[in-house]
Amino acid sequence: VKEAGAGGAESAAAAVVAVVVEKEKEEFKVKSAVRMVIPAAKGGYMIGPKGSVVKELREASGCGIHVQDNGRSPDSRVIVITSMDKPSLTTAFLCKEGLIKCYLRATESPLSPDTAPNAVGDRPADQPYSCRLLIAESQIPGAMGVDNALAAADAQATSAEIALLPVPDRPACALPTDRVIEFTGTDAAVRGAL
Repeated sequence: VKEAGAGGAESAAAAVVAVVVEKEKEEFKVKSAVRMVIPAAKGGYMIGPKGSVVKELREASGCGIHVQDNGRSPDSRVIVITSMDKPSLTTAFLCKEGLIKCYLRATESPLSPDTAPNAVGDRPADQPYSCRLLIAESQIPGAMGVDNALAAADAQATSAEIALLPVPDRPACALPTDRVIEFTGTDAAVRGAL
C-alpha cells in the first residue's frame, strides 16, 4: 500500500467525485408488470404454434410476455406482461405497448393456426369489447385514485367504462389479494383507457 502525499490525496478525492458523478448520470430501471385475464380457450391462441405468436408479441412490444398455466382455473388464464422502465421517462411505461398488443390478440376473431404469427384477425366495430386486469388490493388507490377519481377521468376521456369488480367476481386464477379492474366499451375506448 502506498501512502499518498498531499497531491495524491487530492487526485484520489477527485477520482471518487468523478465516480459519483458518473453514477448519477446512469439511468436506473424499474421492473413494471401488468397481469391481464383472458378466457382459457384463448391461451393457446395467444401462444401460437410452437410459441410463435407469443414470441412475435414479445419482439414487437419489447416486453416480457408469459401466458401462465391455468392449473387453478379451467375458465381463465393470466398473461403477465413485464418491462424494464426508466423512472425519468415522462411517457407511459413500456408495459402499455405489450398490454395493448395482448389485448388486441385476445379480442380479435381467431385466425387459423397456419397463419403468420404477426397476422391480425377481424375486429368488428359494432361489438362491445372488454379487458380485465388483476391488481393487488394495496395498489387500488394508485390505480383508481381517491374515490375512483382517476378511473372517472379516464372513463370520461375515453368513453370506456372502468369498474373495480366485487371480490366474488375475482377469477380462480387470481391471487387471494387480487382485485379485478374491468374496462368495457368500444374497441377504441378500451384501448384508450388501457
